Parts: sequence; structure tokens; C-alpha cells
Amino acid sequence: MLISRTTCSKSALKATSRRSLLIVSLRTYSTSSGNSSNNNPSTTTRRGFPKTGRVITEHLSKLHQDLSKNEPNFRQTMTNSMYSVFQGREYLERGAYEQGEKLIIDGFKTLNTNVDFSSSLFAVPTHAMGLASVRKGDFKNGSTLFNLAIDRCKDVDSIVYKNFILPEALNDLGLCLVRQKKPVDAYEAFQRAETLANDNDLNQLSSIFTNIGEFYKDGKNFSQSNLYHGKAHYKLIDKGKVNIDLVRCLLNRAQVLRLDGNISEGRTLLAEAITTLRSLEAGKDKQLKNKRPRHIDWAKILIECGHFYYDEKAYGQAKMILKNAKDLLDLLEIPHSPDAVINTINLAILEKKYPTTNAAASAEQIKVWLKSIEHFYSSLKEQRFFSGSGVTNLVKNLQDTKLDADSQEVKNMVLISPLHSPLSRVTM
Repeated sequence: MLISRTTCSKSALKATSRRSLLIVSLRTYSTSSGNSSNNNPSTTTRRGFPKTGRVITEHLSKLHQDLSKNEPNFRQTMTNSMYSVFQGREYLERGAYEQGEKLIIDGFKTLNTNVDFSSSLFAVPTHAMGLASVRKGDFKNGSTLFNLAIDRCKDVDSIVYKNFILPEALNDLGLCLVRQKKPVDAYEAFQRAETLANDNDLNQLSSIFTNIGEFYKDGKNFSQSNLYHGKAHYKLIDKGKVNIDLVRCLLNRAQVLRLDGNISEGRTLLAEAITTLRSLEAGKDKQLKNKRPRHIDWAKILIECGHFYYDEKAYGQAKMILKNAKDLLDLLEIPHSPDAVINTINLAILEKKYPTTNAAASAEQIKVWLKSIEHFYSSLKEQRFFSGSGVTNLVKNLQDTKLDADSQEVKNMVLISPLHSPLSRVTM
């Protein structure tokens, strides 16, 4: 059953996608990149956690309270470290991966001045470093860091660790293993995360269900994927707050419905995701005032819109929208992200199948696009990210100038499915 759906005609969604999304996305990025000092890590006060992200999840707030019982110098070290880590996680969610990683590493180093790395206190910053690696497409390093964070939680007699920090690390490890095509290990991590998670922590449960939904989507079990994304949706509605995770949940459900052939219902949820994100940005609701969405989400929405157009055989519109998404990802300076790599390959596929200009010009454009992601594509391939998908042969055929739109190899090309949107667990 679909819940909390709004009505949006196909023509209305088309108008939004074609005229508004990129403009709004670029405006969002430009107005927050050079923000006030509250978003500048060099000028923001370190008296507590970042004002823009005071609580990433309820359990981290409790952790800070527990740590505050220590002696003053140590307490200040912990406060400074966690502040930097939490703010770094917020920057990751914005799509500012380099800046976010730097803040997280700073927090890690700050803690390491007074605390040995073997301490359980390193579970949070180590986990955050894993998130930074994963966002940039380094799943191998992400797995290592998540396992280290999990190891730091062992034998710690604390509800904060057992029911909150540990399942969060297991959840992210599970998704990391999905990306490396290790489904058995991934499912085991998800099961442990769900078992340990506190029933009252709706943010964490919805995040776990979302990633399990991606696990099933990766295995092309779309009915089970839709079931778990629906469970995540219900948890967020039970939470009663409209935030960026609700947008992502709607987008994920739209994607799975599209993949399962249910274009109409998928478009309905996609339209609701767009409407919700625009309302967050506009800040029209009193409770949402001064709360900004994460800019990467506009690019993800554009990508999904492009795939809807492609499935409806509107190839020109699909190419235009995916190009807009590429422009936004380039503006965010994250060409190394898996989302950007996949989107660039898909653009090359569309150009190969439906050339915009003459054959020579199209071949040159494809060459430029593939060259721009060559290093990052190779890194993902080494991590088994594309294993079993036929992408290696696909890229070879894209590079073969002897193959044209009439070639059977080109006719058989299909777009690579975009990744889902993991939930942020960040208070917006």
C-alpha cells in the first residue's frame, strides 16, 4: 500500500523536471556554499555540538551527556572531537565530501591527542571515517573502518553502544558489502543491526529497512525491496517529522516501483519527493524554517527523473535531465562518487544509442565523458562494484567507434540502475 501520496499529473511532473529542478538545485548550492559563519567550520563555536546538527541521532546526544561526566580537560577534548565529527557527517550529507572528510579526520585527530586508538570512544569517529570513504566510492576502506568501529563496541557494557552505535555501524557495513557483491555477509550484518536496534529509535530502524530494501533491489527482488522501503516509510511517518530522510524514502520507493514496471505509482511518489524537498527548501512551514535540504538530493532526483523518461521512451528528455544531473554533480565537485560514475556511463549509453549530432562528434563526446571517470570507474571495478552486471563489456562497446546506433550491441544496451539514497539520520 502506498501512503501519504499526493496527486501530480505526468505533464506537471514533466514541467517541474524540465524547467525547475536544475535551477532550484543550482540556487540551493550557491546560497549555502558561501553561507554565514554558522556553516563555516573555521568560525563556528565549539562550545557544544554544531547548531545546525545538534543531534544526529538521540543516542549520540546521550553519549555526549555520559562523556560530560569526565574531568574538564578530557571533556573539552571529547566535545571538540565530537563536534567536528558530527559537523563532518552533515557536510557528507550535503554532498561536500572533501570538506566533510576533513572535519571528520580533524575530530579523529583531536580525540587521539588524549585517547588511545584502541579505546571504545573511537567507535564514533572511526564509523564516520568509514562513511566518508563510502561516499567517495572506497568501499574496501569503508568496510575496514566499519569493522574497526564495530570492534570498538565489543565488551562495552553500555546501552548507547549496544543498541545504537553498534547497529548503526553494522547497518552501514551491510550496505558497504552489498556494493562489493557480498550478499551473504551483508545480510548477516543487516540482521544483527535490526536485532540490536532499539525499537524506539525510528530513525535507525528506518535506515536499516532502507538498506535492506537496497539489498533486495540489488538482487532484483523488487517486491521484497518495496516491502522494506515501505516499512522505512511507515517508521518515518510514525516519527511525525518532515525532513530529508522522508524525501529520500519517497525517492527510493519511486525507484523500486519504476524498476518493477509500476511507472504510474512510481511517478506519484517521485512527485511527492520533489514537493517535499521544495517545501524543505522554501521553509514555508514554521517547523522547517532555516532548515536546508542536502544538495546531493536534487541531483539524485534529477537522475531518477531521467530514468523515468527513459523507461517511457522519451529519450531526448532523459538525456537532457541526466546531463543536468551531471552538471550539478560536477558543481558539487564529486566526480569520484559512484552516483556520478554511473550517471556518466548512462549519458554515454544514451549518446551512443541516440546520437545528438553526427557520428564523429558523438564518439568524441562519449570519449570525453568516459575519460573523465576512467580512474574512478577502474577503482569501482576492482572492488567488484560492477560484478555480474556486464558493465565491463558495455564500456568496451561504448568505446568502440566501429559500433553505431544500428549495431546490435548498441541496441541491446540498457541504462545502469542508479543507487538508492541511504537515510542521513541527521536532524535537519
